[in-house]
Amino acid sequence: MAAAASVQPASPARRIIACLDVRANDTGDLVVTKGDQYDVREKGDGGVRNHGKPVALAERYYQDGADEVSFLNITAFRDMVLADQPMLEVLRSSAQRVFVPLTVGGGIRSYVDGNGQSYSALDVADAYFRAGADKISIGSDAVDATRAFYASGRKGDGTSSIELISTKYGRQAVVVSLDPRRVYVADRGSTEHHCVGPLGSEKGTPKGPNGEAFAWYCCTVKGGREDSEFDVVQLAQAVEALGAGELLLNCINRDGQGNGYELELIQQVKSACTLPVIASSGAGCPEHFEDALAVGEADAALAAGIFHREEARVLTKSDVRKFNNSRGEGQLFKVDLKDQSGEMSATFFGRAVDKYYNMLKCGQVYTFQKGQVKAANKRYDSGDFVLSFEEHADIKAVEEDTNIPRISYDFKPLCDVANMPPETSVDVKAVVYSVQAPFTFVAKTSNKEMTKREIGLWDPSGSSGHSTMELVLWNERAVGTDFEIGAVVFLKKARISEFNQMKSLGSPAQLELHSDHEDSFLLMRKFKDFQDSGQQLASPSKFSNSSGQRKTIEECKQEDLKLASPGAMMGGGEKGVHKHTVVATLTSMPTDRAPYYSSCPQQVESNAPASRHATMRICNKKVSQRENGEWTCMGGHVSSYPEFRYLCRLNVLDHTDQMEVNLYDDVVKNLLGREARDYMAIFEAAHNGGEGAQPLKEVNQKMEWKKCSLVLRSSKEIWQENERVRYSVDSAQPIPLEQDARQMLGDIMASLEA
Repeated sequence: MAAAASVQPASPARRIIACLDVRANDTGDLVVTKGDQYDVREKGDGGVRNHGKPVALAERYYQDGADEVSFLNITAFRDMVLADQPMLEVLRSSAQRVFVPLTVGGGIRSYVDGNGQSYSALDVADAYFRAGADKISIGSDAVDATRAFYASGRKGDGTSSIELISTKYGRQAVVVSLDPRRVYVADRGSTEHHCVGPLGSEKGTPKGPNGEAFAWYCCTVKGGREDSEFDVVQLAQAVEALGAGELLLNCINRDGQGNGYELELIQQVKSACTLPVIASSGAGCPEHFEDALAVGEADAALAAGIFHREEARVLTKSDVRKFNNSRGEGQLFKVDLKDQSGEMSATFFGRAVDKYYNMLKCGQVYTFQKGQVKAANKRYDSGDFVLSFEEHADIKAVEEDTNIPRISYDFKPLCDVANMPPETSVDVKAVVYSVQAPFTFVAKTSNKEMTKREIGLWDPSGSSGHSTMELVLWNERAVGTDFEIGAVVFLKKARISEFNQMKSLGSPAQLELHSDHEDSFLLMRKFKDFQDSGQQLASPSKFSNSSGQRKTIEECKQEDLKLASPGAMMGGGEKGVHKHTVVATLTSMPTDRAPYYSSCPQQVESNAPASRHATMRICNKKVSQRENGEWTCMGGHVSSYPEFRYLCRLNVLDHTDQMEVNLYDDVVKNLLGREARDYMAIFEAAHNGGEGAQPLKEVNQKMEWKKCSLVLRSSKEIWQENERVRYSVDSAQPIPLEQDARQMLGDIMASLEA
């Protein structure tokens, strides 16, 4: 390792070098960070940008194929370099795990400690070499050496850090890091410095703010905070003469931008000296490395940010959650990410929610940059660490990468889910057997509008041959997914809830409607076989107080005597809402009043608390027509023409009793097979006389006197100072006569056997 200095350095093979900028964060821990034009602090909270732990990242980049790993110690314990034990320990640990050359830079210069003890740059280098470094990178001290070099007539005096280290360890062990910035000029004659230009080519340096077509590169010190009197050519030629073995060529203007390397700068330095040049600053994609090596003719390309930019697949995405703390109201959402090394959770806060919630799609691959690695909160997160993203995160969609694993499931049958404890997360695959229309209401506790939807799930598990359970969706999820009966749904990390000893599923991290998965075909076939068998659905676990069989109307009414009164405090087993499954016959559609109403078509904000921001929905309030022909609702919206929605009341009956029920738009539309607007035209034609009565009769026959399986929701209300039970139909499925006959025959046979 102590080879003698040589006059002509050997040019190593072209390499890709991963650079880790290491510094202490505000709590004193060493982290890998990355600057944006040398600024490593987040623009939001001002904290040090944290990409992870130095040793872990160095090992990962080595395993990913980096030819070299470079540490830049930008904390550097500037007053006591040799006391920087954490950085020395990083080198020791990395040397045990990383088997490619390790370079370290930062603070390599002579200094005096607090006790008055003097140390040379060689003493500092010795400590780094003993800890496991293969090369030393010198920055600001190289500018001081250059100044002395030109002052003494272009020769060294043997005391500079470059000379001392290269003499002992060989020039191949000395890398000089240059931090130039552009200085635009109108033409070459405007300055004595070495210029590049004309500028403005497609991949090259842009012209100046005033159209300047030339520039020279001013070398800076102290992390780019101060300019020197030297241009990059002057400094490169000086350090080569002093014994440097390589040049690490940064560019402040390109740092952290991801727009590619400064190609003119690379070409200029390559032409000015014989040293190998490492291109740095600006890599944003693999093509930029190709440009640096082929167009710029660099000997190596170094990057930091592009390697810290994790490429991962989004597995799951939660709803947006609003919260309040001492700093005011906030919002967040969570995603689960997966790459080839494993899974990790990430949380987005504040304006990052507005920026990225709609952009991130489950199953797609993205690059993630400018996040922070934090210790996991075991109450909410799995694993030891999580990623945190604020407004200034940089996330971009990329092409599909088949090497990144897709989402995987650990499915549990519904019969097992019913026995799991509340708050457990579970993966489920099931068939949709009932779909309730979204229901929007104002929550009493928060006074905010919320939307709820219940979906009935079925699978072929359990002692009866099948099990059912309710899936409860809220807000955007409730209105943003189109469910069809018979569709197969895959749920990832659905949370089990329990109320009054009744189980349901909710808040899945991922919800997928699958029609082409091999498991879907098997489930759909079993569900069809179940439908064809004529069996009745077992009651969902959420309503496990039911007998598990369909009820008669008489049984419903008896059970509903126990409903809590409106506004009453519920206790002793009382509930405000009951649900029933009833097989009953629909009677005649009303002819004395229209089974629909004119509704407001205006889009209004839906301020649901889990919404990313105010989402839009249709008003749907009843409208009346003004004298000028315009339509207006109680909300004050004005429209030129209304929309129409079904709303009708009719009797249903079975062999035990009858009851009046309310049917709403989705239910009637499903039974009649037409929109309310089309029905309105037929209804009005029938009431205008002529031959319009027959078409209305034919339409109504599609649901009149049909036997259906009804899912009813019952609750008490006050009507004209009297208390009564109100029944609403959540879903109605016609029962084929053949299936009904088989069911009745089965009931008869069971009765005879008993």
